[in-house]
Amino acid sequence: MSKVLIIDDEEDLLFFTEIRAQKAGAKQITSLASVDDAFARLESGERADLVITDNDTGSTKTGLELARYCKDQKIPVILLSATDSVVAQAKSEGITAIVKTSEDDRLENFVRIVREKLASGQTPVTPTTDHTPLDPPEPF
Repeated sequence: MSKVLIIDDEEDLLFFTEIRAQKAGAKQITSLASVDDAFARLESGERADLVITDNDTGSTKTGLELARYCKDQKIPVILLSATDSVVAQAKSEGITAIVKTSEDDRLENFVRIVREKLASGQTPVTPTTDHTPLDPPEPF
C-alpha cells in the first residue's frame, strides 16, 4: 500500500494536493496542517511511502527542513514552494521540489512526479481530512 503524507496549512491547497495525489495512484493519504506535526509523526515511527510538503506552514520548522529529514531517512519527498529560491536550494541538495502554481502544465507535471515517486496503483483514495469544497473540483 502506498501511504502519502501531505502537509500544507492552506486547506484549499491541501485538498487540491490530495486530489492530485489520488489521481497519481496514492492509496492512503494523511493530511496535516503543519510541518511540526509531520516531524512528530515521522520521528515517532509513523511510516510514509511519500511525503509532499509545503515549505511555509507557520511551523517552527520549514518544509525544506522536513524534506532534508526525509531524504536522510530515505523517505521519498516532494517539496512545494511559491518561492523560487527555496525550490532552487532544495534542488541543489538533491530534493525534488516544485514551484507552486495553478498552471495546467505544471499541475500535470506534479501528477507525473507523484506517480513516479509512488510506483502507481489504481485503488481510489479516501483522504483522511474532512473537506467540503464550495464548488465541485474541476474534471481531470
